[in-house]
Amino acid sequence: MSVQKERVHIVYLGHSHGQDPLLTTKLHVKLLSTVFSRQEEPEDAIVYSYRHGFSGFAAMLNSTQASTLASLEGVISVFRSKLLQLHTTRSWDFMGLSLSTQQRIPLQLDYGDDIVVGIFDTGVWPEPDAVKE
Repeated sequence: MSVQKERVHIVYLGHSHGQDPLLTTKLHVKLLSTVFSRQEEPEDAIVYSYRHGFSGFAAMLNSTQASTLASLEGVISVFRSKLLQLHTTRSWDFMGLSLSTQQRIPLQLDYGDDIVVGIFDTGVWPEPDAVKE
């Protein structure tokens, strides 16, 4: 009998509909309990509970548990989390924009007038060195 390797999976449940965040987390644990045999396992497996804006969670699951969750009513998607390399922490340099006052030209004063700034979610990682491929 082979043991399946557990990996972080993201379980997406859709919009949270303004539900109380504490109740949302309890729902996540209850849903996760359907793929574990012991009562304490779901709480140990959950890495993060997404409960503001949308509902979902990150949990340590093997492929069978992930497939079982994906087939449940109310689960929109389940996918394995990927570790991605951050490209830059200095966006203005990455885009070739100089912020030096000595090199500033009038056109640069208009930079950003029609730009929407977003947030790059670099994800969650339970233990940086413990779960690597």
